[in-house]
Amino acid sequence: MRVFRVVAAFAFVAMAAVSFADEKKLEKGDVPKAVLDAVSKKYPKAVMKEFSKETEDEKTTYEVGIEDGKRKIDVECDEKGKILCEEETIDKDALPDKVKKGFADSKYGSWEVKKTEKIVKEEKNDDPSYELVVVTKEGDKKFEIVFDKSGKLTKEEEKKVKKAEKKDGEKKGEKKEEDEDD
Repeated sequence: MRVFRVVAAFAFVAMAAVSFADEKKLEKGDVPKAVLDAVSKKYPKAVMKEFSKETEDEKTTYEVGIEDGKRKIDVECDEKGKILCEEETIDKDALPDKVKKGFADSKYGSWEVKKTEKIVKEEKNDDPSYELVVVTKEGDKKFEIVFDKSGKLTKEEEKKVKKAEKKDGEKKGEKKEEDEDD
Protein backbone atom coordinates (compact mmCIF):
# COMPACT_ATOMS: atom_id res chain seq x y z
CA MET A 1 0.00 0.00 0.00
CA ARG A 2 2.85 2.35 0.86
CA VAL A 3 4.47 1.80 -2.56
CA PHE A 4 1.14 2.58 -4.24
CA ARG A 5 0.90 5.92 -2.39
CA VAL A 6 4.42 6.89 -3.41
CA VAL A 7 3.78 5.96 -7.05
CA ALA A 8 0.42 7.80 -7.03
CA ALA A 9 2.01 10.91 -5.52
CA PHE A 10 4.82 10.84 -8.08
CA ALA A 11 2.34 10.44 -10.95
CA PHE A 12 0.29 13.38 -9.69
CA VAL A 13 3.37 15.64 -9.46
CA ALA A 14 4.52 14.56 -12.94
CA MET A 15 1.09 15.30 -14.45
CA ALA A 16 0.94 18.68 -12.75
CA ALA A 17 4.37 19.59 -14.08
CA VAL A 18 3.31 18.72 -17.65
CA SER A 19 0.21 20.91 -17.49
CA PHE A 20 2.12 24.05 -16.49
CA ALA A 21 2.97 26.41 -19.30
CA ASP A 22 6.55 26.50 -20.49
CA GLU A 23 7.28 29.97 -21.90
CA LYS A 24 10.47 30.74 -23.77
CA LYS A 25 11.67 34.09 -25.12
CA LEU A 26 12.49 34.04 -28.83
CA GLU A 27 14.18 36.12 -31.49
CA LYS A 28 11.99 37.34 -34.35
CA GLY A 29 13.65 34.87 -36.72
CA ASP A 30 12.51 31.96 -34.53
CA VAL A 31 8.81 32.86 -34.90
CA PRO A 32 6.88 31.12 -37.72
CA LYS A 33 6.31 33.33 -40.78
CA ALA A 34 2.55 32.67 -40.56
CA VAL A 35 2.48 34.25 -37.08
CA LEU A 36 4.47 37.32 -38.14
CA ASP A 37 2.30 37.72 -41.26
CA ALA A 38 -0.94 37.52 -39.23
CA VAL A 39 0.26 40.17 -36.76
CA SER A 40 1.52 42.43 -39.58
CA LYS A 41 -1.77 42.11 -41.45
CA LYS A 42 -3.86 43.00 -38.40
CA TYR A 43 -1.50 45.75 -37.17
CA PRO A 44 0.32 47.05 -40.28
CA LYS A 45 1.85 50.11 -38.56
CA ALA A 46 2.89 48.30 -35.37
CA VAL A 47 6.46 47.68 -34.29
CA MET A 48 7.10 44.13 -33.12
CA LYS A 49 9.07 44.31 -29.86
CA GLU A 50 9.01 40.95 -28.06
CA PHE A 51 8.54 37.34 -29.06
CA SER A 52 7.86 34.21 -27.04
CA LYS A 53 6.71 30.63 -27.43
CA GLU A 54 4.58 28.82 -24.89
CA THR A 55 3.75 25.15 -24.68
CA GLU A 56 0.90 24.05 -22.46
CA ASP A 57 -0.92 20.71 -22.58
CA GLU A 58 1.07 19.86 -25.72
CA LYS A 59 -0.27 22.96 -27.53
CA THR A 60 2.21 25.56 -28.74
CA THR A 61 1.33 29.23 -29.08
CA TYR A 62 3.42 32.24 -30.04
CA GLU A 63 3.11 35.68 -28.49
CA VAL A 64 4.23 38.85 -30.22
CA GLY A 65 4.43 42.04 -28.16
CA ILE A 66 3.75 45.07 -30.33
CA GLU A 67 3.54 48.83 -30.07
CA ASP A 68 1.00 50.43 -32.37
CA GLY A 69 1.40 54.15 -31.78
CA LYS A 70 0.80 54.55 -28.05
CA ARG A 71 -0.97 51.20 -27.79
CA LYS A 72 0.84 48.16 -26.31
CA ILE A 73 -0.65 44.83 -27.30
CA ASP A 74 0.36 41.19 -26.84
CA VAL A 75 -0.94 39.10 -29.74
CA GLU A 76 -1.13 35.33 -29.21
CA CYS A 77 -1.31 33.05 -32.26
CA ASP A 78 -1.18 29.38 -33.04
CA GLU A 79 1.66 28.12 -35.27
CA LYS A 80 -0.53 28.57 -38.36
CA GLY A 81 -1.03 32.28 -37.65
CA LYS A 82 -4.57 32.18 -36.30
CA ILE A 83 -4.97 35.01 -33.77
CA LEU A 84 -6.19 33.45 -30.54
CA CYS A 85 -6.01 36.37 -28.12
CA GLU A 86 -5.10 40.06 -28.00
CA GLU A 87 -4.24 41.70 -24.67
CA GLU A 88 -4.07 45.48 -24.87
CA THR A 89 -2.75 47.45 -21.93
CA ILE A 90 -5.23 50.23 -21.21
CA ASP A 91 -5.63 52.96 -18.63
CA LYS A 92 -7.98 52.17 -15.74
CA ASP A 93 -10.06 55.20 -16.74
CA ALA A 94 -10.66 53.60 -20.17
CA LEU A 95 -12.65 50.74 -18.64
CA PRO A 96 -16.32 50.69 -19.65
CA ASP A 97 -18.68 52.08 -17.00
CA LYS A 98 -20.23 48.65 -16.34
CA VAL A 99 -16.79 47.18 -15.64
CA LYS A 100 -15.85 50.13 -13.39
CA LYS A 101 -19.06 49.57 -11.43
CA GLY A 102 -18.49 45.81 -11.24
CA PHE A 103 -14.99 46.41 -9.90
CA ALA A 104 -16.12 49.07 -7.41
CA ASP A 105 -18.88 46.78 -6.12
CA SER A 106 -16.58 43.76 -5.83
CA LYS A 107 -14.56 42.76 -2.78
CA TYR A 108 -11.55 44.22 -4.62
CA GLY A 109 -13.10 47.68 -5.02
CA SER A 110 -10.80 49.31 -2.44
CA TRP A 111 -7.66 47.60 -3.76
CA GLU A 112 -5.05 49.41 -5.85
CA VAL A 113 -5.12 48.68 -9.59
CA LYS A 114 -1.60 47.97 -10.88
CA LYS A 115 -2.41 46.96 -14.46
CA THR A 116 -5.45 46.92 -16.72
CA GLU A 117 -5.87 45.02 -19.97
CA LYS A 118 -8.59 44.66 -22.56
CA ILE A 119 -8.74 41.03 -23.72
CA VAL A 120 -10.16 40.04 -27.11
CA LYS A 121 -10.30 36.32 -27.89
CA GLU A 122 -10.37 34.97 -31.43
CA GLU A 123 -10.86 38.48 -32.84
CA LYS A 124 -14.34 38.83 -31.30
CA ASN A 125 -14.02 42.59 -30.75
CA ASP A 126 -17.65 42.90 -29.67
CA ASP A 127 -17.12 40.56 -26.69
CA PRO A 128 -14.03 41.73 -24.79
CA SER A 129 -13.15 40.96 -21.20
CA TYR A 130 -11.06 43.11 -18.88
CA GLU A 131 -8.20 41.86 -16.72
CA LEU A 132 -7.03 43.84 -13.72
CA VAL A 133 -4.03 43.16 -11.52
CA VAL A 134 -4.85 44.47 -8.05
CA VAL A 135 -3.06 44.63 -4.70
CA THR A 136 -4.24 45.41 -1.20
CA LYS A 137 -3.38 48.80 0.25
CA GLU A 138 -0.91 47.01 2.52
CA GLY A 139 0.66 45.36 -0.51
CA ASP A 140 0.48 41.88 1.02
CA LYS A 141 -2.00 40.30 -1.43
CA LYS A 142 -2.13 40.41 -5.21
CA PHE A 143 -4.86 39.07 -7.51
CA GLU A 144 -5.52 38.93 -11.23
CA ILE A 145 -9.24 39.43 -11.73
CA VAL A 146 -11.29 39.34 -14.92
CA PHE A 147 -14.62 41.01 -15.72
CA ASP A 148 -16.82 40.41 -18.73
CA LYS A 149 -18.14 43.41 -20.68
CA SER A 150 -21.26 43.55 -18.48
CA GLY A 151 -19.13 44.03 -15.35
CA LYS A 152 -19.52 40.50 -13.98
CA LEU A 153 -16.46 39.13 -12.17
CA THR A 154 -15.60 35.90 -14.02
CA LYS A 155 -12.16 34.94 -12.72
CA GLU A 156 -10.02 35.49 -9.63
CA GLU A 157 -6.46 34.20 -9.36
CA GLU A 158 -4.06 34.93 -6.54
CA LYS A 159 -0.56 35.90 -7.64
CA LYS A 160 2.71 36.00 -5.76
CA VAL A 161 3.59 39.44 -4.41
CA LYS A 162 7.07 40.56 -5.39
CA LYS A 163 9.08 42.40 -2.76
CA ALA A 164 9.29 45.47 -5.01
CA GLU A 165 5.48 45.64 -5.05
CA LYS A 166 5.14 45.85 -1.28
CA LYS A 167 3.73 49.07 0.08
CA ASP A 168 6.13 52.05 -0.10
CA GLY A 169 5.41 52.79 3.56
CA GLU A 170 7.48 49.77 4.54
CA LYS A 171 10.98 51.03 5.31
CA LYS A 172 14.09 49.32 4.00
CA GLY A 173 15.35 46.72 6.42
CA GLU A 174 11.98 46.60 8.20
CA LYS A 175 10.25 43.27 7.74
CA LYS A 176 6.58 42.52 7.85
CA GLU A 177 5.53 39.95 10.40
CA GLU A 178 4.89 37.36 7.66
CA ASP A 179 8.41 37.81 6.27
CA GLU A 180 10.06 37.11 9.61
CA ASP A 181 8.89 33.50 9.54
CA ASP A 182 10.73 32.79 6.27
